[in-house]
Amino acid sequence: MVPFITGHYEHRSHSVGVTRTVNLYPEVTQGGDSAKSRVILIGTPGSAVESDLSSISTYGCRGLHYTADSRLFSIYGGSLIEITSDGNSIERAKVTNLPESPVYFADDGTSLLWADGVSLRGFSLETNSYFHIAFPVEDYRPSQIVYVGSRFVVIDGTTNTYYYSEVADPRDWRALNSATAQQNADPIMSIVATQSEIWLMGEQSYEVHRLSANVNLPYQYAGGSASNIGCGAARSVAVLNNTVFFLGGSTNGTGTIYASNGYNVNRISNHAIEYAIGKVADTRDAVGFTYTQEGHQFYVLTFMSGDKTIVYDLTTGMFHERATRDALLNIDHRWAPIYAAFAYGNTFVGNLLEPQLMSLSLDKYSEWDDRPIVRTHQSPIYWDDLRLAFHREFQLDIETGIGTINGQGINPQVSLQYSDDAGNTWSSELWTSIGTLGAYQVRCRWRRLGRSRDRVYRVVISDPVKVILLGAKLIADPERRR
Repeated sequence: MVPFITGHYEHRSHSVGVTRTVNLYPEVTQGGDSAKSRVILIGTPGSAVESDLSSISTYGCRGLHYTADSRLFSIYGGSLIEITSDGNSIERAKVTNLPESPVYFADDGTSLLWADGVSLRGFSLETNSYFHIAFPVEDYRPSQIVYVGSRFVVIDGTTNTYYYSEVADPRDWRALNSATAQQNADPIMSIVATQSEIWLMGEQSYEVHRLSANVNLPYQYAGGSASNIGCGAARSVAVLNNTVFFLGGSTNGTGTIYASNGYNVNRISNHAIEYAIGKVADTRDAVGFTYTQEGHQFYVLTFMSGDKTIVYDLTTGMFHERATRDALLNIDHRWAPIYAAFAYGNTFVGNLLEPQLMSLSLDKYSEWDDRPIVRTHQSPIYWDDLRLAFHREFQLDIETGIGTINGQGINPQVSLQYSDDAGNTWSSELWTSIGTLGAYQVRCRWRRLGRSRDRVYRVVISDPVKVILLGAKLIADPERRR
């Protein structure tokens, strides 16, 4: 066996590393010596339509939120929509119609509030009625909102002042109920809540404020929490299990992904990921969200104008890419989902393209509209002290016998290509079967693959079947000197 299963590491110099993992994520097996492979690759989840909202809106999703009283809400176009556990949708209110403008939600179990960059609005969860909030500060346009310590807190993204409601009264906002980021003057561009604290993220800095006993100043600066690391994209900030993730920025530059550790943050991106981010012309429109599935904890970061999605798995510390295939042009684009919420036992997602609410499932092997999910993995570079070697056989260790009963995937195929110049050019595609349903003894192997000083192998699978890669075996003989 040769090293094959790795995380994403496509270095600036392809001669260093060209490993690329798309629509597959690494999992470290926990079976000890009883497990065949220590690290495997699992196909990322497909998506299925849970609620078709086209009769209510022709626009895509602007935000998702699961309330404290176990109700799922979303805004599509100009409609506040509740989605029930059986998939039914109810239009609860007409709202500001800004089709692609993001909406941030917060609730206290009795009222649901949202900020859309223009105004602050509310919905009573007790009476199912919409209500208007008269904000006391002129020209203040709430863009993000959180709920901490019996109060709602909002920012507008352009000043370093935040405002908070009266205790247990989401309709009561007063001009004097405000505070500022104290350690730096840059505007608060994003705000998130973790337990009894709020993180105030500026372009050049961040600081944390926590609950206090002072009713006149309910949130106070947490000593030692300020940093000159800032946020490079307001919508990149996301929280998972009280860990704050964001695309970093400062006066010295941007392009590093961070995760909080107490009041400090740790760099979690590597040089290869930072090189990929650096190739994006404008990273300020990056959007982040988090979700968990089968013990994996994912931070999903999508560069909208850069058309790229990078995913970090907190469980393994590894990265991979996700993509949605353009069915007409047959090319990959950024992963379509940019909003997520866990509700009714499922992870629901929304995107800007469709007036539909989808769920993620590892047992679904295609997109919501049945377009294929193309899964790609490029190996590390195989070399033997820069000597020529004859590659007699490459065998892929993959779960076989997983064909469908009918339709596409009845005899699923895997394509192999190889590159002898660090991934700059590739051989023609060499196809073999993964095995029809129940054909568990099929072996995916290729013979007589020529010779090379160093080589990269790439496998691609696009059939709608379960994909699990366990490893690979390479038989290569060094060229004998005459």
